[in-house]
Amino acid sequence: MSYSNNVLHHLNMYIRFVTFKFPSKSKAEAFISMMSTPIWQEKFDRDTKCIDQIIIRSGEGKLAGMGIYKTKEDFLKSSKMLKEMFVDLVKSFEGILEWHDGNVVFHYKRKKK
Repeated sequence: MSYSNNVLHHLNMYIRFVTFKFPSKSKAEAFISMMSTPIWQEKFDRDTKCIDQIIIRSGEGKLAGMGIYKTKEDFLKSSKMLKEMFVDLVKSFEGILEWHDGNVVFHYKRKKK
């Protein structure tokens, strides 16, 4: 595979960022605890095509999440179910969320030495 084809191959992935805002740190921590359970991890394996799901603490009562998908088709298959699930779930913790979906247009990855 040539360099340019290799670069394009890595850019052919889709990412969803979600920002979460909860009314308190304790509600954000409860959400993290719930998402960390084996039941939710099994749900991701069973019901989505997501290859990675990452959530970070980004401030007091704030979280940011990222889901990575291999293809646009995997991304689209998972989108509706995840949006419905997360909207209802976050509302149950009195939180709000914002979606940021799209394909990767730039990706830097350090070469292995």
